[in-house]
Amino acid sequence: MTGIVTSGSALGGIVFPIVIKFLIDVYGWRGSMFILAAFNFQTILLAGLLRESPLQREWKKSKTKNIESSIADSTATIYTVYEDNGNTKNHQESISTDNFPSQQVKHETEIPIIKEKSTLMKLLTNVPYILFTINNFLWNAGASVAMLLGPDYYTKIGHSLTEAAVLLSVSQGTMLCGCVVGGILGNYRNINRNVLFLCMNFIMGLCSFAYTFPVLQTMTGLVAVNCLYGLSLGISLGLLVIIVS
Repeated sequence: MTGIVTSGSALGGIVFPIVIKFLIDVYGWRGSMFILAAFNFQTILLAGLLRESPLQREWKKSKTKNIESSIADSTATIYTVYEDNGNTKNHQESISTDNFPSQQVKHETEIPIIKEKSTLMKLLTNVPYILFTINNFLWNAGASVAMLLGPDYYTKIGHSLTEAAVLLSVSQGTMLCGCVVGGILGNYRNINRNVLFLCMNFIMGLCSFAYTFPVLQTMTGLVAVNCLYGLSLGISLGLLVIIVS
């Protein structure tokens, strides 16, 4: 599922570079931005159609039934807070559920008030979470370099804007295939997904160095490098959410 969802964005990356080049030539920057904004505005309607999957609905139903049955079969605990001469006290009242309501026993015991940390404070004090967040930020920054700076780099080494758009579409197309492959590979338990994820990132790093080699700055060489870079990036994206979860 992760690979399919991620491949949707990659599919747009195949088409839009060439479409944007055409829109800029015909309508200019201002007109093309209005058209792209209209395209993106449609996602509001699509997001409104999202619903829970049947598995989620069944899980919620079974969870609710389990909670109701456990409450019916165990002792119910009621917490009450009341004021006595201006002082607030916290009491616990336990009612034993019995088959004979006339024999119910009630007793009250004073318990201390426990103040829990907020979810935000728990995250800010969780060192592994902070390290992973920093790592994820740096990973996205590094993975986006070739996509964001690629077209400008291609023109500076002698290629036309049309060729730059084609090269960007090539990398996005192979990333689409990589997302599907990564999602499929992530479902196999006998594959070490961490090692595969690291290997794909290592290949992405090698491709970033390969862009600087003059022998690979021809159209054929850049197509080959973009294919390898897009495929490894797509596999990494397909594995990312699986590894995190």
